[in-house]
Amino acid sequence: ATSAASFLDVTKPSKVAREPDIDLTDVYDFSHRQRGLAVIINNEDFSLSRLNNVRGPLDDRPESSYDALALSRTFEKLGFDVLLKNDLEDKKMVVLLESAKDDYDHANADCFVCAILTHGEETFVSTGNNLPEVRLDMLSGANGKSVATSTLVNMFSDDACPKLKGKPRLFFIQACRGEECDNGARIQLIKHTATTSESDRQSHDGTAHGKTQTETERSHDGEASSNCLPRAQGLQTGTTDANPDYSENSIEEDLQNINMNATASGGVDMIDVPGAAVQRVRHVRLCPTPLYKDSLIMYATTPGHYAWRRDSGAWFMQTLCKVLDNPDIGSKSLLSALVNVAGIVTRDFESSTPNRLSTHQKKETPVIESMLVKDVFFTPK
Repeated sequence: ATSAASFLDVTKPSKVAREPDIDLTDVYDFSHRQRGLAVIINNEDFSLSRLNNVRGPLDDRPESSYDALALSRTFEKLGFDVLLKNDLEDKKMVVLLESAKDDYDHANADCFVCAILTHGEETFVSTGNNLPEVRLDMLSGANGKSVATSTLVNMFSDDACPKLKGKPRLFFIQACRGEECDNGARIQLIKHTATTSESDRQSHDGTAHGKTQTETERSHDGEASSNCLPRAQGLQTGTTDANPDYSENSIEEDLQNINMNATASGGVDMIDVPGAAVQRVRHVRLCPTPLYKDSLIMYATTPGHYAWRRDSGAWFMQTLCKVLDNPDIGSKSLLSALVNVAGIVTRDFESSTPNRLSTHQKKETPVIESMLVKDVFFTPK
């Protein structure tokens, strides 16, 4: 029988596997000279997409300025150097992040943050060789052309930005990820909720008005969703951050960082099931996440769905800022705070578009995808 002592010895990492410069504590080192750089890309004026006659021209996202301002203030309070840029074309988004990667002193910083507020969509790309299609999240530039979320996120990987190795890289995305609405689910109330009141028109990043369960919004035909890219002649009750146009950039470039080795084969296979006839099995589409060690992405909504905003800002971004503005945030794990954000948005917000039932009383659930290996605490500088 294996003794407890020998078992512990076996489970310890070998000396060969350890790197001498790696911090083995369970909290990221936030004692550097600088907190780090926070890049905010806010695309709200899409008139260029209409001038260029891009397929499926996009509506503007005027409420997004509230989110950009709130994020700037929040990250400044947390000690970040904030870089805010508005209305960037797809290629200029890449150029900006290239500059942020290369020109900032990340070696003396705690971490890196990037928030992107724009229209969005999903696209499915054929990889050939009888392999399943791959789903990609796309983010729209102000010119209506798109860039893959994975392209932007991978610019800050260990290989692309060695000065950030071992440091958290945090991405927050306010954009639609498709054109479906989340119907939510009925649950039993376990505590009393506040009474509702008529105020504050809301919109989503698809197309509709929004409301909270503690605050009923007036409905208007002008509400919009900010995460799906709306066509100019699209939904009458609002706009979304969904983009119907895929970038003219090479598909191969967007797929360079996707590992297809996880799938043995694609298409339709034949399998033998005990006690039954041969059955056909169709491979599902792959949905790779653009993550690497020490990175986190939080999306406003689930894959395939609208993301919502209102006239005073997006559900997700405004809630994120409110939670991070807590005076005690320095003593709270970031992951715990983000779970709190997701819970608030999921429970307390609901769209209100009674004149358009297809987007009426819909929900939104933010998604956290993390490969952080330690806790993040924004300890005071």
